[in-house]
Amino acid sequence: MPNINLQHLAAVFLMEGELSFEAAHDQERFRSHQVRALRDKIVLSASDILQKEGGRQAIVRMLDASGNSREHRTRHVRGTWGNPMPRSEVDAKAAL
Repeated sequence: MPNINLQHLAAVFLMEGELSFEAAHDQERFRSHQVRALRDKIVLSASDILQKEGGRQAIVRMLDASGNSREHRTRHVRGTWGNPMPRSEVDAKAAL
């Protein structure tokens, strides 16, 4: 299922510079050889820190071919009590 496969979603985002609802659910894109080749280079690993802290959070670390690393930590998923969505976003999401 493309919409819950993090490697796939990251690959599409890296290739297209954005990730739409349609792209996240596109079965043809999911089977694309180009997307699959990039997806196969993306590794998921569990975080002991997050396992101990619990909650719905993530640390994303990207390492490119030159060895440069970028990292982002989200402590509260969008739409939860720690990162609430304004009413306009809730309405837009419900309209999909």
